[in-house]
Amino acid sequence: MKTVKEFLFVGAAAIIFAVLGVALLASSIYSATEHGNYIRTAATVTHAEVWQKDGEYVVQVTYEYFVDGKRYEKQSPHVRSANSSKFEGDTLTVYYNPENPEEVNEGGAISFSVMFFGIAFTVVGGGLFAFVLIEIKKSGDISKNNKLTK
Repeated sequence: MKTVKEFLFVGAAAIIFAVLGVALLASSIYSATEHGNYIRTAATVTHAEVWQKDGEYVVQVTYEYFVDGKRYEKQSPHVRSANSSKFEGDTLTVYYNPENPEEVNEGGAISFSVMFFGIAFTVVGGGLFAFVLIEIKKSGDISKNNKLTK
């Protein structure tokens, strides 16, 4: 990198990656704290509605779960591929709010994929930014003709 434009481009990309990474991490942490007290339980699929969408078979399931002997039934908000879905009688893991068992979450308390990408983007952004700073320090001052002096 020799010109100011190159440094600005890489520096801006580094900042964008780092900010996106921090935002993903913050989202993951927020989700974990909001759903952190949810309790894991098994749910049984009671109904699976299958239809064709864009040439592919998809499924939306309804499941039941029990909390303190009381039965709760929910329809999944997710439409799944028929190849990887659950069908009637299958078991899936859900997490319910102990203060209001009708509030249920099908995923875990922490989305590990979101956390992984948050860490990866933060590391890449921070690494790029460190690289830009090291290159500026090695190269010296920026000259009047938009190039770095040596």
